[in-house]
Amino acid sequence: MINAERSRGGLTSEGEVKKFVQMRNLEQLEQQRQMRVKKRAAMAELANIDAAADQSKRSLSGRLSGLMKADTTPAPDRMDLASVAVLAQIRSKRKELRWRPKWEYYLRLSLSWSFNFALMGICFLFSIIYSVSFGNNKTFAMVISWALAYGWTFAIVEPVQILILAGAPCLFNEDHACGRCMVRARFVYNELCAP
Repeated sequence: MINAERSRGGLTSEGEVKKFVQMRNLEQLEQQRQMRVKKRAAMAELANIDAAADQSKRSLSGRLSGLMKADTTPAPDRMDLASVAVLAQIRSKRKELRWRPKWEYYLRLSLSWSFNFALMGICFLFSIIYSVSFGNNKTFAMVISWALAYGWTFAIVEPVQILILAGAPCLFNEDHACGRCMVRARFVYNELCAP
């Protein structure tokens, strides 16, 4: 390090070298002191956590079984402090974020699907009751009108639209007034006259 400083031209005399070495030693001593302070703080924090854990183990032992029932993760017979702390944090976050428990989620899901199936069943029941009120003649006329509507759509309307669109694409170009008029007419036709 000293040779590097000398090669850069930073240290020119023996006095400067001694000052540099002293400063380097002081920096190392300060780093060591800071490490000792951090270690002491960490040890004090661990001691506080251990003391709190001993105290909370007694109070948490009854609540821990309820906590483990709320979480579906399996826990070992002997729980260490870290897992207890993590589970407590998860539980507090769930309360803070107002997460619903799993049973409430499944209850809401089953109720919504039950409502959907009940509504479909009621609609099917009304359809069957309404169809029974039709007679043979009305049902036959309804089926014939459906067939005519589908035939009209697929045999006449769709081919004519395809021929116009493919045969005269200039009519539907929106760059001029005629094209914009045709586009609007097609939209109106599809909205009002489509089966």
